[in-house]
Amino acid sequence: MTEDRYKTVEQSIIEACKEVREMRAGRLPEREWREVFTELKAELFAEENQTSEENIIAHKKRTQAV
Repeated sequence: MTEDRYKTVEQSIIEACKEVREMRAGRLPEREWREVFTELKAELFAEENQTSEENIIAHKKRTQAV
């Protein structure tokens, strides 16, 4: 899955419904909850690290401006 950030809620729901339809038709394998949980955990970890890096950069900019 490509990283599509900042989707609208409508786009996200439409995409999820399409995935479920494909799974029910047998064209996509159903995913286990453990697999989904692992992916979500990795995304959260990446997002937390990115946020930390952004905070560090912003802090450096503020301290340099003073």
